[in-house]
Amino acid sequence: ARVEVPSVPAEMVENALRNLYDFAYLADTPLAGLELVKKRLAGNKTHLERGKAVQATLLEVLEEMRPSRELPPRDPPPREWYPYLILRDAYLEEVSNRDIMLKLYISEGTFNRTRRAAIRSLARALTEMEHS
Repeated sequence: ARVEVPSVPAEMVENALRNLYDFAYLADTPLAGLELVKKRLAGNKTHLERGKAVQATLLEVLEEMRPSRELPPRDPPPREWYPYLILRDAYLEEVSNRDIMLKLYISEGTFNRTRRAAIRSLARALTEMEHS
C-alpha cells in the first residue's frame, strides 16, 4: 500500500513565489514548517532567517527544474526550457509576462498554462524532496 504524503499546495507555492523577496511574508507561510527549510536554519531561528531559508529552498527547487547547466543558444529556447524560464523570469527577474511571452514566442494562453504547470511541478518537487 502506497502511503499518501501531504502535498504542498501549488497555490501556496505561487503565493510564495509572488513574494519571493519579502522575507517576513515567507517566514509566515506554512512552507517555513517544511523539514527542508528547518534543516537550513540550524541554530538560527529569527523571523527573517526563516523567510530567507524559505526563499533559498524555493530557489534550490527551481534550479532542480532547470533542464541542463548551460542555457540553450537557440532563440527561442527549446520547449523543455519554458517552465524553468517562465518561473525564473517572472518571479526572480521580475520580467513582465508580456516580455516573457515575446521572448519565447508564445501566446498568453500557452504562457498561463505553462506557468501553472510549472508551479504545480515545483510544488510536487518540494513535496517529494520533503518526503525523501
